[in-house]
Amino acid sequence: MGYSIQLRSGHQIELSSYHQDLTDQERLAGLLTREDNLQTLQMLRQAQDDLPVLLLEPEQTRLDTDFSASFGEVSSMPPVLCVSTWVGEAHAGSEADYSALKIIWFQGAFGLPDPQIAAQLEELDWVKHSKCFVW
Repeated sequence: MGYSIQLRSGHQIELSSYHQDLTDQERLAGLLTREDNLQTLQMLRQAQDDLPVLLLEPEQTRLDTDFSASFGEVSSMPPVLCVSTWVGEAHAGSEADYSALKIIWFQGAFGLPDPQIAAQLEELDWVKHSKCFVW
């Protein structure tokens, strides 16, 4: 059996796929501004497939640097980007076989969801955010 979370709503969801990368992995050089980070978040919100996407908003930490005057507010996000797909039972009354949702978040280290993220996941309104599918 894989990694699963019992939601406060009573739904149980199971981690179906999980991919992690460094947040600024594609950055060749330089510092990221708050605007750069907002563009990244907007891109992540876009569905790449048929799954709905839920982005857990990361904290951005402002960095005090001399470059802010030239480039804008320099800020960082947690270093690890996590892209996950979760599956659960179909919504009540649905004739579908299961429901699924892609959830994206950032955390401080590689590994399973850290306690702060796990707490946010437990509060998730599964019916509102997930989509039902038929095999």
